[in-house]
Amino acid sequence: MGIILDELERLGIDDRTMIIFCSDNGHEVYALQEGRTSGRRADLNEEPFDEITTKFYSETGGDVFNGNDGMGGLKWSSWEGGTRIPYIVRLPERISPGSVSNHRIANYDLMPTLADFIGAELPEGKDGVSFLPTLLEEYEMQQNREWIVYASRLGPALVTPDGWKLRYVNSTDSFQLYQLNDDYREENDLSPDHPDLVFRLSEWDA
Repeated sequence: MGIILDELERLGIDDRTMIIFCSDNGHEVYALQEGRTSGRRADLNEEPFDEITTKFYSETGGDVFNGNDGMGGLKWSSWEGGTRIPYIVRLPERISPGSVSNHRIANYDLMPTLADFIGAELPEGKDGVSFLPTLLEEYEMQQNREWIVYASRLGPALVTPDGWKLRYVNSTDSFQLYQLNDDYREENDLSPDHPDLVFRLSEWDA
């Protein structure tokens, strides 16, 4: 990263180049060692994760790096630990250093953001929404979508801007509902308490 920054400065374009650092979906534990890391299938006590009521957490699966930052799940799952990614953007004199945003984005928002940044017209039929206003702290200009949908081998999930998450489980043909703003670890399934919301969000997902 330092080599790239040095080269941009040498070329004289450092102050007008946007650098974006991110990863693909979610966290994974690849190196397994008995008694220390258990992987995605079971915890350190060899109790299996069913990905419905039990799931990987760093403390139960033995991830000493806590790559999920306390969230549940691993890559390929629809838990937040399997989908959230690091996302760092640098643009000198336009993005405040050290600033943090809770605006929810997906990687398919990147194309419209870059098009917005360079003043290019976006092709029709794209699902993304530019988050350039959020980067520039022009929050009143930021457009929001009604939801973000993502897939997994267990079934899709839908998340709303106000933190409601509907999770569909293929194997049981059932839904789970979480409020991410209050339940970072996705431990409390609220679907029995909000059947109307489950129905409304499931219609969006359809």
